[in-house]
Amino acid sequence: MELDRFLRYDELAETLADLAEQYPELVSVESYGTSFEGRSLLLATVTDASTGTHDSKPGHWVDANIHATEVTSGVAALSLLQHLVTAGERGDEAALAALRTRTFYVVPRVNPDGVEAALADSPIYRRSSMRPWPYRDAHQWPGLVEHDVDGDGRVLTMHRRSQRWVGRACG
Repeated sequence: MELDRFLRYDELAETLADLAEQYPELVSVESYGTSFEGRSLLLATVTDASTGTHDSKPGHWVDANIHATEVTSGVAALSLLQHLVTAGERGDEAALAALRTRTFYVVPRVNPDGVEAALADSPIYRRSSMRPWPYRDAHQWPGLVEHDVDGDGRVLTMHRRSQRWVGRACG
C-alpha cells in the first residue's frame, strides 16, 4: 500500500477490500452505515482471529477524517492498518502480541462526503459534512456563492452594503 497521497473514496474502499482479501485471518471490512450522499461508511476490524473473535478481546477504536479538510488523518489510519497487517512479515513482536490480545476497529474516513468534496477536481471546502444542517437549504443567502467563481484558484468573500444604509452614519 502506497501512502504517498490522499485517496479518493473509491480508491480507499478498494484499498480496504484488498487488505481484507490479502489478510483474511486479520482483517474484515464492513459498512456501518451510509453517508448523506450515499457512500458506505467503512469499518476495518483487525485482530488475530486464531486467538479469538474480535468481540472477545479489548478493543481500540481509531477514526479519521471527521472534518472534511483534515485529510492527513485518513493516511495515518491507513498507515496504522498497514503496520498491523504486516507485523508478521516484519517480525514485529509487539504488534503481533497486540493482534493476539486486542482488536483494532479502524474507520479511516468518518466523513467520506466532505473529504470527497475537498479532494475533488474543483474542491469544495466544508468544515464537516455536506449535509445542509441545521437548515435544509444550507442557509444559503441569495447571491452567495461559496466557490471559486472565476477559476483563479482563490475564494474571496465580499459583502455589499444594503441600499438602506447608504447615506446613514455608522456607529
